[in-house]
Amino acid sequence: MSGDGWSKQIRQVCLGEGITTNRFPSPDGRKVLVADLHGFHLKVDGALVPWEEGRKLLTSESGVSWSPASSAFFINDGYGLDGWKLEVYVLTAHGVISHSGIREEIVRRFRMGVKCSSKANDPNVMGLGWSEDGASIFSFAQATVNESCGQQGDFRGAIADLAGDTIRTVYSEKETQRMFHNLLPFNMR
Repeated sequence: MSGDGWSKQIRQVCLGEGITTNRFPSPDGRKVLVADLHGFHLKVDGALVPWEEGRKLLTSESGVSWSPASSAFFINDGYGLDGWKLEVYVLTAHGVISHSGIREEIVRRFRMGVKCSSKANDPNVMGLGWSEDGASIFSFAQATVNESCGQQGDFRGAIADLAGDTIRTVYSEKETQRMFHNLLPFNMR
């Protein structure tokens, strides 16, 4: 996604003719997130880590980002214009733990803020990057193109803390542009 004007903290999955695997090493060099035609896989110190959920994620057009401490990562999972989901994972001694509560709370707060119909589609939610200590994720929610919650193009920014899957702050469009300027795509700055 960094090639499309998105944050340099996000690496775009690029699979296609002759390219069947992408490898995304963690900052500490001990972990590798692998994207291929069968989904995502995780290796720690060269050993494959059990993570069934990774196989269910779309790799085409997805973006990935490791936390600075190499203890967590997120995947912007989706394809096309609608249906993007921020998938957040934390690594523990017991494996890969999903933090889907972060996305769910961003969606809830977005819907509440724009006061949309319960029949409207959830907004697209994507990660933009990490705080320096890796404890917080900077994220972005935007109304979908079809059956949107709010006006098409409406967006909000949010800071989510990994501890407790809490949303620290939700920002208006103008605040998001100011706070996350270099993390947003060029056309939204």
